[in-house]
Amino acid sequence: MSEYRLLEPAAVELADAVAFYEGYTSRLGTAFLEEFDRAMELITSMPEAWSQVDHEVRRFLLRRFPYSIFYSVEDELVIVLTVFHQHRNPNSWRKNSYSPK
Repeated sequence: MSEYRLLEPAAVELADAVAFYEGYTSRLGTAFLEEFDRAMELITSMPEAWSQVDHEVRRFLLRRFPYSIFYSVEDELVIVLTVFHQHRNPNSWRKNSYSPK
């Protein structure tokens, strides 16, 4: 498996995080995006390797930044539900509702 798709809310969250970190200090936004890309390489190569947090939803924790990637797998495609800042309400990731299959 090597493909993924970001839901619109996840794409907005990713762009917002990159903009925030880039505004904080030069190249930090790029570093965030690089870590996200590495995470997606791992997730797409081994999608079942990370903790299941809900029916058909898994979570990958970024190492350098306080973010999680919530995703599901549908027909060999990883669907990124949210790029979630870990200091938010732990259940608010569910607002990016998506029903696989």
